[in-house]
Amino acid sequence: MMPGSSDEKLVNKAVRKAWARLIPFLLVALILYNFDKASFTFAIPGMESAQA
Repeated sequence: MMPGSSDEKLVNKAVRKAWARLIPFLLVALILYNFDKASFTFAIPGMESAQA
């Protein structure tokens, strides 16, 4: 491929579009994962005392 060719521009555009769609999804998934992890941190001590 020659530098600056239309194929290279098309690939760069596709990569930017993929990143623009993927990054927000990954950020939301990371936030939800951390909320879930935090809820287990608060729930585990209560679960341990309930079993005794």
